Amino acid sequence: MKELLLNPVILLLVLGSGIVYFLLFYNAISWNNKLASLIEDAAVFMFLFMIPGLSIEPFPKLHPIGLYNRQKTLPSLVAQIVFYAAVLLVLSPQLRRTLKDLIYSLSIITVGNPFLLGFIFMVLMSAFWSETTDYTLKAALSFLFISVVSIYIGKRYSFEKLDKILRFTLALNGIVSAYYALVVPSVGINATKNSWQGINSHANPFAALMALSSALWLFEALNNPKRRWLSIALTLFSLYALESAKSAGAKVNFLALASLLLVSRFLKRLNFRWAMFTIVIFLVVGIGLSIVVTENLEAIVVDGLGKDLTLTGRTPLWEYLIVEKISLRPWLGYGFHGFWQPWRGKDNPAANALDGKLWMPSGNGYWAPPHAHNGFMEIILDLGLVGFSIFALSFIMTLVGAVRCLVQKNPGYKQIDSILPMILFLYVIFPNLTISRLTEPTEIWCFYVIVAVGTSLDPIRKRLNQKESKERPDLPIPRENSFDREAR
Repeated sequence: MKELLLNPVILLLVLGSGIVYFLLFYNAISWNNKLASLIEDAAVFMFLFMIPGLSIEPFPKLHPIGLYNRQKTLPSLVAQIVFYAAVLLVLSPQLRRTLKDLIYSLSIITVGNPFLLGFIFMVLMSAFWSETTDYTLKAALSFLFISVVSIYIGKRYSFEKLDKILRFTLALNGIVSAYYALVVPSVGINATKNSWQGINSHANPFAALMALSSALWLFEALNNPKRRWLSIALTLFSLYALESAKSAGAKVNFLALASLLLVSRFLKRLNFRWAMFTIVIFLVVGIGLSIVVTENLEAIVVDGLGKDLTLTGRTPLWEYLIVEKISLRPWLGYGFHGFWQPWRGKDNPAANALDGKLWMPSGNGYWAPPHAHNGFMEIILDLGLVGFSIFALSFIMTLVGAVRCLVQKNPGYKQIDSILPMILFLYVIFPNLTISRLTEPTEIWCFYVIVAVGTSLDPIRKRLNQKESKERPDLPIPRENSFDREAR
């Protein structure tokens, strides 16, 4: 078969047929709005399914992290870029319709959360002070790609629609992961922890995803009687997958999300100031409890949550990084992805040994951490106190936007519209207390951008839809039309 495909005549026929079918498909999308919307939803579904970083083919070759992977070959890189270009070309008829209000939307985002765009810009500029300019620039462009796609999703989709897509992407991840854990343990079982990791890179990210899945399906089961049996079944399945991943931190994450679901009706009755005060107290207590449980109370972790060996030894690491490394470049940091570079040997900025690694004491031995094990400290290492301050301001504005949605009493808001921003916001915070995935090209940064953009645009989107519903109660409102007309 391979020799047959390499035949020049056969290869030209296959390529020619592929181009013809592609053009016919493109023409159908151009003229059929429903088909175009369906293809767009499918593309967003696959993006959100793939973005956590899956280990089974072909997803590692298609993930944006491959754009700066040092082991990636040139043909594979070219194929990945061609794939992105093809997807963009297929979606271009739909994008021409949905991006008519681009300037108007960006102006609202800039006013609503200017520090988000400022942080993305600083990531790109950090290539100028990184010791490995080319590598930092590639990583920054990948980060920009994730950010642009996430901005589009936050602009295009309501939180209600996004919830439906997220629930089923997480369910699919869990089901496929269960198959690999039970049938293909060489892929689905984490050898170090002897726990499920499924099709994900590690057990801890998989557990975090299942904590989110459990919370979203639980909320659906409590608030939507339609197909409640399915919601309950997927809630229980997600909890079982969470338990099988053996991550204490993820269990704390789920408890935080479940607690939010329980108090959401109470919070909705409060005015903004009291709700903000309550959420801040909730975050302080939750973060403190998470750190205490995962770092200090080993007896609680072992007896109640299941011991997670990856949660030990972080406090000495953080102290060392602050005193010995951050102090050397406190203001602008080492550049995006410019600190942890073990392939540089003794020139690795993180190294404290000649083998190019950072070795830290742990019990009776030593361990070599591959990252800071804290997403917020990772920002300081990459972009210094200046970059962290810009992110912190964006973080605060996003929190304010999420709380405003939570207490929103506008009849155009459904319950999921109000609570999903805060659920995703908490999902961003808690895993990054012990792992460094905040500004990685994964679902965490994607969710953060979606919440930041969505909370800036959603009040206007709801107000316009409500206005048009009153003017034309007999007509359904297309999800993009009201916003586009306002821009025009």
